[in-house]
Amino acid sequence: MKPKLLIPLLLLLTAFRAAWVLSHEVSPSEAYYWMCSHRLAAGYFDGPAGTAFLVRAFGENFELARVFWPVLGFFCSCSAWLFVRRIYDVPTAGWCVVLLNLLPVFNLAATGVGPLMPALVSVLAGLVFARAAWDGRRWAWIGLNRSIPTRCR
Repeated sequence: MKPKLLIPLLLLLTAFRAAWVLSHEVSPSEAYYWMCSHRLAAGYFDGPAGTAFLVRAFGENFELARVFWPVLGFFCSCSAWLFVRRIYDVPTAGWCVVLLNLLPVFNLAATGVGPLMPALVSVLAGLVFARAAWDGRRWAWIGLNRSIPTRCR
């Protein structure tokens, strides 16, 4: 699948996910992360603290934080495309992204506030930077250095 077709398809899917998120009520797990974002701590027993910190970054506008998760799904798809394209070729990368977006687990993570989507974006971005560093690009070490601590939160 060519990038000229894939990018508009991903943007349309992201807009659909954002509209779906806004049309539904807040789930109990999303409300939990919203409450945790008001009482930030270094660690939680049931999930990474990075999710609460990310929700807190949006301030009092929780709807904006909820819409950010489909945007993270878009970035995750783009990172997957970049990584697979660097290893294989453009059509394989396109079909990999299509299959990724057909997974129900990925769609659930992209439409609900939780720790899976930020962690997946961080892992895929780290893979993109690691492959670029392996290919000899010196700037990639900076991105790899920034993506590793993000995964550890």
